[in-house]
Amino acid sequence: MNLKKDKMTKAEIIQVKNGARSLLAKMKEKKAELFPLFWFKDSSLKQKVFLFIGDELNSFLPSTYDSVFEEKKERLYQRILQRASENRMYA
Repeated sequence: MNLKKDKMTKAEIIQVKNGARSLLAKMKEKKAELFPLFWFKDSSLKQKVFLFIGDELNSFLPSTYDSVFEEKKERLYQRILQRASENRMYA
């Protein structure tokens, strides 16, 4: 999953990369809470993961992402959901 967007400054690239690493670390840290077995079949757990992703992205994406924030959040969530439903690693 790529969080980059068109026309990014070097500072934004670094900020997004560091934020993505932090997001992955937090997902691994909260794996038991966010991703219990078959979480992707439970609507309340799916909502919890979706909100977590949104909160985390909002905490590190630059303000220039305002126009693409929802798209990036949805694409990342869908990617995690897809990998989980395929029984592949998701965090």
